[in-house]
Amino acid sequence: MGDSGYGGGRLACRWAGWRDRLAGRHRQANARAGYLSPPSGRGGLVWVKAGAGRDSVAVAADLAGAVLERRRDLRLALTFEQAHPEAFDRLDGLTRIGVGFGPADSAAAIRRTLHRLSPLGVVEVATELRPRLSMALSARGLHHAVIDCFPCAEPVPSPEWVLTARTGQHESWLCAETPGELLGPSDPLTLLTQAQLEPSLRALTGCDTEAPLLWLHGPPVEQLNRCLANWRAIRMESRPGLLAISADSAGTRHALAEVLRTVQPDFCSTRSWNRRPLAPGSVMLVDSPQWIPAVAVACHAALLIDAARAVCWQAMAAGAAIVDGGLCAPGGPTFALSDLSCIDALFGKVATVLSSPAQQRRLGDSARREFWRERRQAEEAMARLLDRVFEW
Repeated sequence: MGDSGYGGGRLACRWAGWRDRLAGRHRQANARAGYLSPPSGRGGLVWVKAGAGRDSVAVAADLAGAVLERRRDLRLALTFEQAHPEAFDRLDGLTRIGVGFGPADSAAAIRRTLHRLSPLGVVEVATELRPRLSMALSARGLHHAVIDCFPCAEPVPSPEWVLTARTGQHESWLCAETPGELLGPSDPLTLLTQAQLEPSLRALTGCDTEAPLLWLHGPPVEQLNRCLANWRAIRMESRPGLLAISADSAGTRHALAEVLRTVQPDFCSTRSWNRRPLAPGSVMLVDSPQWIPAVAVACHAALLIDAARAVCWQAMAAGAAIVDGGLCAPGGPTFALSDLSCIDALFGKVATVLSSPAQQRRLGDSARREFWRERRQAEEAMARLLDRVFEW
């Protein structure tokens, strides 16, 4: 993120601040320079520092809420590099917290931030660890914990507490200087996953066991036509059902919609759907991310070609029959194909799963067990972090 304006580059920070002010984002520019204001009141302050991603901000907000609910004598500052207002619902009704953009990693901004906030310690969540903050915390003897972060690219003092979320991340910390306490891998995103859902979407769309619902997430835009051809072939072998297509980013969803307007002009989108049963063989574009849990619990099979960790966990929590699940395991390699024959082979496996309710149950049960195992580990790790923070 060297060009994000939050690294330590002086020119990049100044340019980002100037650009913010031209756009009227004066609060973000001030925060980037370290002019943060602590929440009012008395009591020690804990700084929870999130990054730019929605998952980072959501986990940080959940942690902040847990701290404030258990300790009425603490204050909390939650900062981020990109705003995601929907992630702040967890904080509704809570006081003694300040929420806003964070500082860059320049020496002046970090010095100014630590002086103004005077925190007991810092918890960094799913963000890039930057050297000046790490060195400043160590020099001042302040507590430092990190969640779902890779080690800093430069040699700096290690945090006293680390929770890793993925196997590769855990191995990176083992290869680096070992922190005071290393936990994981266990993914805190599982704590935010909707785990208790009813498959009401099947009734709404008109799908049943003989007219299955297939969930296709993250297909390459340039190969969507090939995916649709395979879906039509499956439809011809069995009773036509429903194909639900989704993607992680808004840009990809828009690109998929453009292709569908050309090759499948009668497709339905969740934004425009009137909640009436769909015609057999319909294609639905899930262009509203809030529909993902409903699709996950209702589908008879899921093909997650390129999925974020949060989507993988949602599919597993819902007990979706994930086809070739090793390719979409959270923290595993992303799945981006250039070989069209691989798409054909995967849809061959999809056809097999859709034709076997017993295999659907077996795959779904396996995914659900793995989700709950991971979630229990994350609950234990986060409880240990809260205990550590309360000792500060």
